[in-house]
Formats: sequence, C-alpha cells, structure tokens
Amino acid sequence: MAQYGGRFCPHRYEIWLADPSDVKTEGKKAMPPEIAGSVLRLVMASGNEKTFETFLRLYGSLALNDDKKDVLCALGYAPTTALRVRALE
Repeated sequence: MAQYGGRFCPHRYEIWLADPSDVKTEGKKAMPPEIAGSVLRLVMASGNEKTFETFLRLYGSLALNDDKKDVLCALGYAPTTALRVRALE
C-alpha cells in the first residue's frame, strides 16, 4: 500500500493543486472527497516547509468547508514539530 500511495498520492495532489475548485472539467473531481483527506495527509507527511506553506495558502483560497477541513487536518501531519506548532498558532 505504501508503494501504491507513493505514486498515487502525489499525482492526485498535483492535479488537484492545479485547480482545487469544486467544479472540474467534465464534472469530475481530481480528488474524490472519499480520498481527499487521506491523500492530503500523506502528501503533508512526506512534504517539507514549502508544502506546509502551500497548504496554508490553499486554506485561504478554498470555498468548500470540507476542503478547508481536509487541509487543516493535513497540517497536523507536518513532518517537523516546528511546523506542527505553527499549524496550531
């Protein structure tokens, strides 16, 4: 599963990051809501400070509360203690 997640999660995240809005081409979401939280947590856990900053920026631009919740939850999986403390501030 880790190998699957290693290829799948970054790919889905990159597509979603290009257009995180709820409306997708041909009515398809880049990340179905059933997997969004898990994908974002895995991306954050394997990310760095740049990923953390991207998530903070995304939080301010997202329209849907469910998407905002997924991003906030993912911040708790930041790879360093310093970043997790920043998420709480």
